[in-house]
Amino acid sequence: MKIKKLYLNDPKWDEFCLESDDCWYWHTIDWMEYTMEYTGSDSELLAFYIEDGNADILAICPLIREKNKLTFSGSFGPNPAFRNNLSKKLSNKLIGQIFSRIDSIALEKGLKACIMSLSTLAKNFLNPFNYNYLMKYGFENISLNTQILVLDKDERTLWGEIKKSHRNEINRGKNQITFSIDYPFSEDDQMFKDFKQLHFLAAGKKTRTEKTWEIQYQSKIKGNAVIILAYKDDIPIGGIYSILYKDGAYYGISANHPDHEHLSVSHSIQWELIKWLKQNRYRYYELGYQYFSDQPFSHPNQKEIDISLFKRHFGGYTITHHRGLKKYNE
Repeated sequence: MKIKKLYLNDPKWDEFCLESDDCWYWHTIDWMEYTMEYTGSDSELLAFYIEDGNADILAICPLIREKNKLTFSGSFGPNPAFRNNLSKKLSNKLIGQIFSRIDSIALEKGLKACIMSLSTLAKNFLNPFNYNYLMKYGFENISLNTQILVLDKDERTLWGEIKKSHRNEINRGKNQITFSIDYPFSEDDQMFKDFKQLHFLAAGKKTRTEKTWEIQYQSKIKGNAVIILAYKDDIPIGGIYSILYKDGAYYGISANHPDHEHLSVSHSIQWELIKWLKQNRYRYYELGYQYFSDQPFSHPNQKEIDISLFKRHFGGYTITHHRGLKKYNE
């Protein structure tokens, strides 16, 4: 077995991600490239993989150095991933090698910490009996919760799981707003440009580089994203960029026009997206973190708590998002 450094033009990596039940979009080269561009110049790709004597990948480890930590844009890097159906003995050997390699990299480069999480939408981590194995390798457990909708139900059941006040807002929005979908694999960039402009208007400024937007556009062309826009009198007033991979979707980015906040955009557009995901056979839709109160490692403000409640009222399940922090000698 050999440990090899990843280069961004290596096609074997993404092929492995598609096959491995440990992987979701966060493991892909596109996401690592986006993350490094978003972070800026003081970042370094340190991802590696282990291959067997036939040059087939057995395991991968996405890894990025940002300043003095191993992290993805200040957030949690995805877990190591393994080829399906490996023996338990080989899996244990490989994971030991991976975390030993991470420790060596951190110590060689004088890094302070590594933060990592288990990818919630990966098939192997949707198991309700899954646990935070990062603790076995010296990571402190700093897990939070996330909200996931299970979409393999009939539409009436999904509608019934939504809180009544949300349903009222959705119905109100139907009389105010029209919607359009920019489909995955489509190369038409007009709706993408409209969404990008909405993002600028909502933020009040340009928040990141043009290359990050180009990476996101290319992801949509590859089938890994969908955009839904809301319109009032043919003017875009809201949008969601949702990440798609395998049978799951992630909320991603949203933006609403500041001049139309009185309209029921946020509720209605989510329901339209949920229906589209269900119709296109996606099984899971992750809405994102659930904040309830102040924790030793997490200090949400009231706005973050309110946004969590907004997401939770669309129904689904609140589950653990396993995360870990490993500190190294300063």
